[in-house]
Amino acid sequence: ALNNLAYVLHALGQYGKATRLFEESLDMNRVLLGSVHPTIAVGLNNLAFILYEQGDLDDAKTMFTQAITMHIELVGMEHPEVANAKLNLAMVYYDLGELANAFATAEESLVLYRRLFPDGHPDLANVLTNLGGWLAEQEDFNNAEPLLIEGLVMRRRLLRPNHPSIAYGLIPLAGVYVSKKRYEEARDMAMEARSMFAESLTSDHWRSAWAASIEGAARAGLGEFETAEVLLTESLLTLEAAHDARPFAVAAARGYVESLYETFGGFTDK
Repeated sequence: ALNNLAYVLHALGQYGKATRLFEESLDMNRVLLGSVHPTIAVGLNNLAFILYEQGDLDDAKTMFTQAITMHIELVGMEHPEVANAKLNLAMVYYDLGELANAFATAEESLVLYRRLFPDGHPDLANVLTNLGGWLAEQEDFNNAEPLLIEGLVMRRRLLRPNHPSIAYGLIPLAGVYVSKKRYEEARDMAMEARSMFAESLTSDHWRSAWAASIEGAARAGLGEFETAEVLLTESLLTLEAAHDARPFAVAAARGYVESLYETFGGFTDK
């Protein structure tokens, strides 16, 4: 019951209250179940993820590591909970700037998910998208693209049409195509993502703005400068105002705007 209420509070953005309830639930379960139990391992993973989302990366890293160790002790290495916790730990490493650890841990998660779900799984698609997205952020576009394509194809196959998770797979691949100057493909993917997000997110959500920014960059590449300017400037304002936007998305959106004006100058009335 405490966990369910914590999830509700988290969804409402009441992160402090959600964290306290997850901690209370974890402490209670330790008293009832002992220090090593599947419920304890899941509780560690849940609390670590909340801490990660609040930017408490060091504590999140510690708890994800504890969760992995406990899951392996309880169920062995070949288990989805181990693969999931490894991906979560990789995300923390990446945001801490520990890139070697991030890529190595994500690769471990990917290999494990491939063995567990040879026919595909939404969690496997998430690993592919995260790993591909990180490679793209490091400008390793050639290695990023096949991972992102595989993840997107898997999402389309496993999920209903217009599922928002498909949009999550579209955005980083569209960004890669902007960088490769494949502007029509990038524009179409970004537009599709925006359409999906319009059904599931508010108009001022940073992911919607990120998709609009990529569409704007693609339209700039296609010579649609006035439309691009509106998309790029409005989306940048939204991204800069969003406390939870990924720093890479904000920086890239600024870069798109700067590139637009450096290349073409101001061409609409201010």
